[in-house]
Amino acid sequence: MATPEPLIRPPLQRRSQESLERVLQAGLEVLQEQGVEGFTLQEVSHRAGVSIGSIYARVASREALIMAIYERAMAWTEEQDQIRRDGVRKDLTPSERIETIVIDMANDMLGHADVLRVFMRQAPLNPEIWERG
Repeated sequence: MATPEPLIRPPLQRRSQESLERVLQAGLEVLQEQGVEGFTLQEVSHRAGVSIGSIYARVASREALIMAIYERAMAWTEEQDQIRRDGVRKDLTPSERIETIVIDMANDMLGHADVLRVFMRQAPLNPEIWERG
C-alpha cells in the first residue's frame, strides 16, 4: 500500500520554515475570522507576507492547506497529556477519575473552542474532517 503524500512539503531551510509557520498561523486566523467560506489563499498570503506561489510550493491546494491547519490545530498535546495522567491517578476512586477526566476534556474543548468551532461547522461538508473528528 502506498504511503499518502504529506499535506505540506516540509521546508529544509530556517527561513522557509519561518514562512511556513506564518502561513499556517495566518491561515488559522483567516479560518477563525471568516470560516472556510471566506478562506482564500490571497488573504493568507497577504497576512503571512509571502507570495501565493510560495504557498503552492508547500501545498497542492487550498483544501490541502485547510487540512494541514486542521491537523496542526488538533495536535495540542499538553492538555491531552493531562487527561492521560488523570486517567491513571491512583489517588482517585474510579468515579472521581471519570469526573476528573470529563472536566479535563471539557476544559480542553473550551480552551480551543475558537479552532474547534471552525472545523465542527465544516465536518458535515468534509468527509475527511468528519472521519477524523
